[in-house]
Amino acid sequence: MTKLFSISIPITLILFSVLIYSCKKDKPTPPIITTIAVSSIKQTTAISGGNAKSDGGDAVTARGVCWNATTGPTTALISKTIDGTGTGIFTSSITGLTAGTTYYVKAYATNSAGTAYGNEVVFNTKEANGNVTDIHRIPGNPNTTFDHKILDGYFVTSIAFDSKGNAWIGTFNKGLIKYNSNETIIYNSSNSLIQEKEIWDIAVDSKDNVWIGCNGIIKFDGNNFMLYNSQNTSMPEDVVFSIAIDSKDNIWFTSCVFREGGIVKFDGTTWTVFTPDNSNMPDNLVHSIAIDHNDNVWLALGGTVGMASLVRISGNKWTSYSSDDIGFSPYYFGNIDIDSHNEVCASIDYTLSSALYNSGPQAFVFNGSSSLQLKIDSLTNFTSLKVDNEDNIWCNTGNGFAVYNWDKWIINDSIFNIYGSFTIEQAPDNKIWIGTGDGVFINN
Repeated sequence: MTKLFSISIPITLILFSVLIYSCKKDKPTPPIITTIAVSSIKQTTAISGGNAKSDGGDAVTARGVCWNATTGPTTALISKTIDGTGTGIFTSSITGLTAGTTYYVKAYATNSAGTAYGNEVVFNTKEANGNVTDIHRIPGNPNTTFDHKILDGYFVTSIAFDSKGNAWIGTFNKGLIKYNSNETIIYNSSNSLIQEKEIWDIAVDSKDNVWIGCNGIIKFDGNNFMLYNSQNTSMPEDVVFSIAIDSKDNIWFTSCVFREGGIVKFDGTTWTVFTPDNSNMPDNLVHSIAIDHNDNVWLALGGTVGMASLVRISGNKWTSYSSDDIGFSPYYFGNIDIDSHNEVCASIDYTLSSALYNSGPQAFVFNGSSSLQLKIDSLTNFTSLKVDNEDNIWCNTGNGFAVYNWDKWIINDSIFNIYGSFTIEQAPDNKIWIGTGDGVFINN
């Protein structure tokens, strides 16, 4: 009797332990979830979501995101979404936001054990004027004293530099100039294929070949000039306003007029033409081309005032950015450049406007999802801009220049009043060259 009793005690304890363990194992816990980063941020909407990684032992019956203008949002708020059931990744549309406001968002998932929340993500909506608060820089200290002048009497339209430090300067009706401290060489119809016509743009490739945009595109290898146009290539139009060269020495250039043509890519052998008929280009007229630090090709387009847009070409993928994506409607593009943060800086040209005052900004910075508008006043007009190595944004104002150092605008709108200013470039020694109607001015 004693032996039987002594055996039954441990058996009873074992069965009791198994029963307790079984109950504990089967009891569900709240789900495990993380919050997805916020994207596509606009004035009143944004996109987020979550990843319900585990259901906690019982089915997830509701999931979504909740948000508020103060930290710690919960599902007790009306500002939440319900985006299905179960585990996995889901996307949530956040609506009803206020422009220019900081918001806090969390993903949530609910099962029978309760509601679990993901990590809190903070974001800022666009301001009412289209600006966002996450584009900023440390203020620079640009040198705005231009006391050195060269090439008197030449109307300068474009400037580029080769690897040896030579300046290649395009002019209005006076040919191409090669300039350094030891020599000045003029190429025109008397000694080259360069005609006494406008040179719109110049770019230099990694082999120091000089590419000249004019009525066609001309390559100069240091010894010989070669003219390419619609007569000997597939170029649709013989007007080349902008040239950009990627890291593989592909030459990208405009070949267009209003409602005709597009852009061309030349890889040294093949001429590839892109137009709205065979690509995702929204317009024929491309004002400017720029290459970013990832070799993406950016286009500034718009044949009609108020209908400007941007396009990014990344390999075979084309992405268009309309006024909704930019955050406002640019009036008409001047040109575009890329800053050190790989963001697009664009000048806006109001010379076609009959209005006395400009209602919009003179320039903006675009990071692919939002823009920062840069406005001086309602009168100043930019024709082009250049971003220097410190991200200062230099702009031609017609009679002078303006530079934005990310703290304030520094303006001298009368220094070139007699001549007008038309192009800006930075030399290898970091000096700024401004091309005017009477030569080039260089800061000291």
